[in-house]
Amino acid sequence: MVKSTFGRMADIVKSNVNELLDRIEDPEKMVHQMVRNMEEAVEGHVASVGTAVANQRRLEKEQDEYRARAQEFSGRARRAVEAGDEDLARRALERKVHFERAADDQDSAIEESRQVAERMKDHLDELRASLKQARRRQGSLIARCQAARLRGQPPVGGQPVSADPFAEFHRLEARIAHNEGEFERLKQQLQGEVDQV
Repeated sequence: MVKSTFGRMADIVKSNVNELLDRIEDPEKMVHQMVRNMEEAVEGHVASVGTAVANQRRLEKEQDEYRARAQEFSGRARRAVEAGDEDLARRALERKVHFERAADDQDSAIEESRQVAERMKDHLDELRASLKQARRRQGSLIARCQAARLRGQPPVGGQPVSADPFAEFHRLEARIAHNEGEFERLKQQLQGEVDQV
């Protein structure tokens, strides 16, 4: 009686495990793909940081050009005064003021651009650190998946892939840990039911 009950329960558990294994993705491939997705996310962010830095440099270059033009018209005004042409000197000073204002107007845009670039660089550093950590943990996750499979436990659920590869990697890791605990719980429950009979 005990053996047949235990055998039937084991068959039910094996059946459920096999059904789940048939429905899930290959966990090793998933881990590798998630790391590749993380790498692509980092590469995309590198490009965004490059664009932000290029924008900041363009604004700084424009400001330098405005200041150079202001200096140029300042020199023209001085030469016009020396030549006795007050009308030309006045027009040169008006142009000088125009370029100085344009240069001053760039200050806020440059500062905002610097802040955006710095925030993006900080975020890129965080992404790179997460990627480095994921690469280090990749091998152990795959080993845990294989160990769970050898025990007859499904390593992951058939959940849809997240658009955020970093979150997906952490979800997979949490799911593996959960399934390892679930296997131990089922094993203890089966043992307890066998002991009662």
